[in-house]
Amino acid sequence: MVSELNLSKRDKVLIVVGLIVIGVLLIALLIVVRNVSRARENARELASPTSTATTQIQSQNLLSPSASSTSVRSATATATAAPSATATEDPNKDLNSAKAVVSNFMEAYVNRSLDQARPYMTDAFYNSYSQADFAGVSSPSRDRFDIISAEVKQSGAVYGVKAYLYLKLNGADSGTNVLQLDVVKDGTKFLVSGMNQS
Repeated sequence: MVSELNLSKRDKVLIVVGLIVIGVLLIALLIVVRNVSRARENARELASPTSTATTQIQSQNLLSPSASSTSVRSATATATAAPSATATEDPNKDLNSAKAVVSNFMEAYVNRSLDQARPYMTDAFYNSYSQADFAGVSSPSRDRFDIISAEVKQSGAVYGVKAYLYLKLNGADSGTNVLQLDVVKDGTKFLVSGMNQS
Protein backbone atom coordinates (compact mmCIF):
# COMPACT_ATOMS: atom_id res chain seq x y z
CA MET A 1 0.00 0.00 0.00
CA VAL A 2 1.16 3.50 -0.78
CA SER A 3 1.16 5.76 2.21
CA GLU A 4 -0.27 9.23 1.78
CA LEU A 5 2.30 12.05 1.81
CA ASN A 6 1.99 14.66 4.50
CA LEU A 7 2.67 17.91 2.69
CA SER A 8 2.67 21.30 4.29
CA LYS A 9 0.52 24.07 2.85
CA ARG A 10 3.68 25.74 1.51
CA ASP A 11 4.74 22.54 -0.30
CA LYS A 12 1.31 22.19 -1.87
CA VAL A 13 1.43 25.82 -3.10
CA LEU A 14 4.92 25.23 -4.57
CA ILE A 15 3.69 22.11 -6.39
CA VAL A 16 0.69 23.97 -7.84
CA VAL A 17 2.88 26.90 -8.94
CA GLY A 18 5.36 24.47 -10.48
CA LEU A 19 2.60 22.73 -12.45
CA ILE A 20 1.30 26.08 -13.69
CA VAL A 21 4.80 27.11 -14.84
CA ILE A 22 5.26 23.79 -16.64
CA GLY A 23 1.87 24.24 -18.34
CA VAL A 24 2.77 27.76 -19.50
CA LEU A 25 6.12 26.53 -20.84
CA LEU A 26 4.40 23.71 -22.75
CA ILE A 27 1.95 26.17 -24.33
CA ALA A 28 4.83 28.48 -25.32
CA LEU A 29 6.69 25.52 -26.83
CA LEU A 30 3.61 24.52 -28.86
CA ILE A 31 3.27 28.07 -30.20
CA VAL A 32 6.94 28.16 -31.23
CA VAL A 33 6.67 24.77 -32.96
CA ARG A 34 3.53 25.88 -34.80
CA ASN A 35 5.17 29.13 -35.99
CA VAL A 36 8.29 27.30 -37.18
CA SER A 37 6.09 24.81 -39.04
CA ARG A 38 4.17 27.65 -40.74
CA ALA A 39 7.41 29.40 -41.71
CA ARG A 40 8.75 26.19 -43.30
CA GLU A 41 5.47 25.65 -45.12
CA ASN A 42 5.53 29.23 -46.49
CA ALA A 43 9.15 28.79 -47.62
CA ARG A 44 8.24 25.56 -49.43
CA GLU A 45 5.30 27.25 -51.16
CA LEU A 46 7.54 30.10 -52.35
CA ALA A 47 10.13 27.63 -53.62
CA SER A 48 7.68 25.47 -55.59
CA PRO A 49 6.72 26.70 -59.08
CA THR A 50 3.06 25.72 -58.60
CA SER A 51 1.72 26.73 -55.23
CA THR A 52 -0.91 24.62 -53.51
CA ALA A 53 -2.36 27.91 -52.29
CA THR A 54 -3.30 28.74 -55.88
CA THR A 55 -5.39 25.59 -56.19
CA GLN A 56 -7.06 26.19 -52.84
CA ILE A 57 -7.88 29.80 -53.69
CA GLN A 58 -9.29 28.91 -57.09
CA SER A 59 -11.44 26.18 -55.58
CA GLN A 60 -12.80 28.67 -53.06
CA ASN A 61 -13.74 31.01 -55.92
CA LEU A 62 -11.94 34.02 -54.46
CA LEU A 63 -10.77 35.33 -57.80
CA SER A 64 -12.88 38.49 -57.79
CA PRO A 65 -11.28 41.51 -56.12
CA SER A 66 -12.99 43.34 -53.28
CA ALA A 67 -14.87 46.54 -53.95
CA SER A 68 -12.82 48.31 -51.32
CA SER A 69 -9.61 49.75 -52.74
CA THR A 70 -6.23 50.40 -51.28
CA SER A 71 -3.79 53.13 -52.10
CA VAL A 72 -1.87 51.88 -55.13
CA ARG A 73 1.13 53.51 -56.75
CA SER A 74 3.36 52.85 -59.71
CA ALA A 75 6.77 54.38 -60.31
CA THR A 76 9.75 54.08 -62.59
CA ALA A 77 12.68 52.01 -61.39
CA THR A 78 15.60 53.60 -59.58
CA ALA A 79 17.31 50.79 -57.68
CA THR A 80 19.01 51.18 -54.31
CA ALA A 81 21.68 49.12 -52.62
CA ALA A 82 19.19 47.88 -50.03
CA PRO A 83 19.15 44.18 -49.14
CA SER A 84 16.90 42.09 -51.38
CA ALA A 85 16.92 38.85 -53.32
CA THR A 86 20.06 38.18 -55.35
CA ALA A 87 19.95 38.03 -59.16
CA THR A 88 21.06 34.95 -61.11
CA GLU A 89 21.38 33.89 -64.74
CA ASP A 90 18.63 31.23 -64.53
CA PRO A 91 15.16 32.67 -65.43
CA ASN A 92 13.41 30.26 -63.03
CA LYS A 93 15.69 31.33 -60.19
CA ASP A 94 15.08 34.95 -61.16
CA LEU A 95 11.33 34.35 -60.93
CA ASN A 96 11.79 32.76 -57.50
CA SER A 97 13.91 35.75 -56.43
CA ALA A 98 11.24 38.15 -57.72
CA LYS A 99 8.58 36.23 -55.73
CA ALA A 100 10.79 36.29 -52.63
CA VAL A 101 11.27 40.07 -52.71
CA VAL A 102 7.52 40.56 -53.30
CA SER A 103 6.80 38.26 -50.35
CA ASN A 104 9.02 40.43 -48.10
CA PHE A 105 7.38 43.58 -49.45
CA MET A 106 3.87 42.19 -48.97
CA GLU A 107 4.66 41.21 -45.38
CA ALA A 108 5.48 44.87 -44.73
CA TYR A 109 2.37 45.96 -46.68
CA VAL A 110 0.15 43.76 -44.50
CA ASN A 111 1.88 45.25 -41.44
CA ARG A 112 1.34 48.76 -42.94
CA SER A 113 5.02 49.61 -42.34
CA LEU A 114 6.77 51.69 -44.99
CA ASP A 115 10.05 51.40 -43.04
CA GLN A 116 9.81 47.60 -43.13
CA ALA A 117 9.10 47.69 -46.88
CA ARG A 118 11.91 50.16 -47.70
CA PRO A 119 14.69 47.58 -48.35
CA TYR A 120 12.53 45.91 -51.01
CA MET A 121 11.53 49.04 -52.98
CA THR A 122 13.19 51.16 -55.65
CA ASP A 123 13.92 54.75 -54.64
CA ALA A 124 11.21 56.13 -56.94
CA PHE A 125 8.57 53.70 -55.66
CA TYR A 126 9.52 54.38 -52.03
CA ASN A 127 9.45 58.16 -52.58
CA SER A 128 5.93 57.93 -54.05
CA TYR A 129 4.57 57.05 -50.58
CA SER A 130 4.25 58.66 -47.20
CA GLN A 131 3.75 56.40 -44.19
CA ALA A 132 0.08 57.44 -44.07
CA ASP A 133 -0.42 56.61 -47.77
CA PHE A 134 1.32 53.25 -47.38
CA ALA A 135 -0.74 52.34 -44.29
CA GLY A 136 -3.99 53.24 -46.05
CA VAL A 137 -7.35 53.01 -44.32
CA SER A 138 -7.61 51.00 -41.12
CA SER A 139 -10.84 49.27 -42.11
CA PRO A 140 -11.00 46.78 -43.66
CA SER A 141 -7.73 45.46 -42.28
CA ARG A 142 -5.08 43.70 -44.34
CA ASP A 143 -5.10 40.13 -43.09
CA ARG A 144 -2.69 38.04 -45.19
CA PHE A 145 -1.46 37.50 -48.74
CA ASP A 146 -0.61 34.76 -51.23
CA ILE A 147 1.88 35.00 -54.09
CA ILE A 148 0.02 33.51 -57.03
CA SER A 149 2.27 33.76 -60.08
CA ALA A 150 5.34 35.37 -61.58
CA GLU A 151 6.30 36.14 -65.16
CA VAL A 152 9.18 37.64 -67.12
CA LYS A 153 8.11 40.98 -68.62
CA GLN A 154 11.51 41.96 -69.99
CA SER A 155 14.19 39.28 -70.06
CA GLY A 156 16.77 39.74 -67.34
CA ALA A 157 15.34 43.08 -66.23
CA VAL A 158 11.61 43.28 -65.34
CA TYR A 159 9.31 40.72 -63.75
CA GLY A 160 5.62 40.74 -62.90
CA VAL A 161 4.28 39.10 -59.76
CA LYS A 162 0.60 38.61 -58.94
CA ALA A 163 -0.53 38.48 -55.30
CA TYR A 164 -3.85 38.14 -53.52
CA LEU A 165 -4.36 40.42 -50.52
CA TYR A 166 -7.03 39.14 -48.13
CA LEU A 167 -9.03 41.66 -46.11
CA LYS A 168 -10.93 41.39 -42.84
CA LEU A 169 -13.72 43.56 -41.46
CA ASN A 170 -14.76 43.19 -37.82
CA GLY A 171 -12.88 39.88 -37.65
CA ALA A 172 -14.64 38.35 -40.68
CA ASP A 173 -13.29 37.83 -44.22
CA SER A 174 -14.09 40.91 -46.25
CA GLY A 175 -12.83 40.17 -49.75
CA THR A 176 -9.69 39.86 -51.81
CA ASN A 177 -7.69 42.43 -53.76
CA VAL A 178 -5.64 41.23 -56.72
CA LEU A 179 -2.33 43.11 -56.84
CA GLN A 180 0.07 43.21 -59.79
CA LEU A 181 3.61 44.08 -58.69
CA ASP A 182 6.53 45.02 -60.93
CA VAL A 183 10.00 43.87 -59.90
CA VAL A 184 13.22 45.14 -61.49
CA LYS A 185 16.64 43.52 -61.44
CA ASP A 186 19.49 45.95 -61.01
CA GLY A 187 22.84 44.16 -60.97
CA THR A 188 22.43 41.54 -58.27
CA LYS A 189 19.34 43.04 -56.59
CA PHE A 190 15.62 42.58 -57.11
CA LEU A 191 13.37 45.48 -56.02
CA VAL A 192 9.65 46.22 -56.24
CA SER A 193 9.16 49.17 -58.61
CA GLY A 194 5.39 49.45 -58.79
CA MET A 195 2.05 48.02 -57.66
CA ASN A 196 -1.38 48.16 -59.26
CA GLN A 197 -4.71 46.72 -58.21
CA SER A 198 -6.54 44.81 -60.94
